[in-house]
Amino acid sequence: MKITWSTCRTFARQQLRRPGIYTYILCAVVVCVMLDFSMDYRQTFHHVRRLQAALTEEQQIKQVLQNSHRDMCHPDDWNFRPLRYNDCDPNGKVNQIPLTGGFSHSMKVLLLGAIGSYEEGRCFVVDESTSDLNTPDANGIRHGFLEKYMEPIGLDEEDIMVENAKRDGRFVKRDPTEFETSMQYRRQFGKEFFLPYAGYNPIDGHLLKRSFITRLWRPLPEYRQSACHAMSDNHGLSPGDYLAFSIRHSTNIPLEQYVSEAELQPLVSKIFVVTDDCRDLTTLRQMKPEWTFVSECDVNPVRRQRNLEGGGEEVEEAWSESEERAHYIQLFTEMYAMAFSKVYIGVSTTNISWWVYFLRPFRHSFVLLDRAPGTSSQEVLDTW
Repeated sequence: MKITWSTCRTFARQQLRRPGIYTYILCAVVVCVMLDFSMDYRQTFHHVRRLQAALTEEQQIKQVLQNSHRDMCHPDDWNFRPLRYNDCDPNGKVNQIPLTGGFSHSMKVLLLGAIGSYEEGRCFVVDESTSDLNTPDANGIRHGFLEKYMEPIGLDEEDIMVENAKRDGRFVKRDPTEFETSMQYRRQFGKEFFLPYAGYNPIDGHLLKRSFITRLWRPLPEYRQSACHAMSDNHGLSPGDYLAFSIRHSTNIPLEQYVSEAELQPLVSKIFVVTDDCRDLTTLRQMKPEWTFVSECDVNPVRRQRNLEGGGEEVEEAWSESEERAHYIQLFTEMYAMAFSKVYIGVSTTNISWWVYFLRPFRHSFVLLDRAPGTSSQEVLDTW
């Protein structure tokens, strides 16, 4: 209804049945009341629209995470095209990339080394001969690590291209530190890179890593499915319906800071916790009894405590085959659960955070509590 002075005066005259000052007084009152109601209505309408927009954004985020979960947890195969490791110059050099450090550090160097190799037009092979992950058996023999848990990465040592490169002096042993320290090889945000041998036109560095990680890091179906089922069966997690804490005590970030950050997020009900000290679960549950905290600590706290003795890094000890298998199922479960969370809250000083960030399908909703004052999380992430 459009409110005008004429319609108001007509209404007032009908009510008073006589002209005069009272008509105008009543009309003024009606106009004020109606305009005030109209303003309240407009404000309420815009507030509802903002809520609807926020809800739509939440739904969109959840849908993207659900799609990513479906692709990575497909019962038969990933919905991602694997890399073709023989797509390189057959007469060019072949890189040897060493597997070094703990699991997440090794995977990070391997990913960056693979991208660098494709950019150079070179094939590559992975060297596990001295890796801490490739522990020797009782007879001192190393049987390989990647083949136990991953689809093949790089060329086989016995591939004819590798043998020819060794024979012709085209086999290059790369220093893993160059892929971590060089800004060129780190592929930071906002810079484009051209990798025709991998099928990429000029592409942003972070988009490149997000794409590469799904094509290179491919756990065997047994471990993929174990991790995906553990999310729902052990913890009741649905993509986009929970937050994730990644706690590392060497950073000295108090648990209160994690909770304070989580309180800023809407509709907090469940939080998946990854920590290097399982005692954190008891503390968090006491701090926020109205929230639901779930963790792999509830499944096997002994493994987590043994990991703590190694400084929280994924350092392999003399475990039995079954213990090692359980370790990696739990590690993959944690990585998947953090990747599919609505918001990740953690620290930057761990390679797990780096890996999880690039497993996630978008740049936002990733909070780093150890960032410098006056610096946003996104500013730190853009340098990764």
